[in-house]
Amino acid sequence: MAASLALLTHTPGAPFAWAGQHIITREQFLEAVLHLSKNLPDKRFAVNLCNDRYWFTVAFAAALV
Repeated sequence: MAASLALLTHTPGAPFAWAGQHIITREQFLEAVLHLSKNLPDKRFAVNLCNDRYWFTVAFAAALV
C-alpha cells in the first residue's frame, strides 16, 4: 500500500515542495495540512481560492482530511 502513497515514502527531511524561496519538507507539509484541517469549518463542500500552488495543495489536502 505504501508504494501507492508516494507522499509517505519520501525520505524524512527531504525536499518535498517550494513555497516562495523556501524548501518545504514532507513533515512541514503534513503539519500545515493537519493544522489547517483542524481550523476548517465542518462542512460538506469547500472552495479553494488559493493562488499559490503550494498553499492550494495544502488547502486541498486539508479539505480531504
